[in-house]
Amino acid sequence: AWAALETAITRVGPEMEAKEVAMTVWGHATLGRQPGAETSAALELAVARVAREMVPQDVSYLTWGSLLFAVGRGVPLPGFYPSMWRAACEIDVSCFDNQKFLNMMFHAHLM
Repeated sequence: AWAALETAITRVGPEMEAKEVAMTVWGHATLGRQPGAETSAALELAVARVAREMVPQDVSYLTWGSLLFAVGRGVPLPGFYPSMWRAACEIDVSCFDNQKFLNMMFHAHLM
């Protein structure tokens, strides 16, 4: 079942919207399953394509998920991470309309 999910992510990656990309990375981190090489490559391309469309919630999920793998499992940060972190640091705190997402960013900062 996991292989089918990875195949599907790789197939639809070019069409994913910002929220879908962020939730996919967050979902992998939450489940403790590192994406395979092809899936990681598809997600990195998708992030590069939709990064400018991401809202603070998407950035929170993506940042937290990426850091959880790097800090918790020793997985190298994805190639998109430095530019994503810079973008995250430039978000006006008032744009976070939900305390949960601001907390996720603070947690990511502590990692």
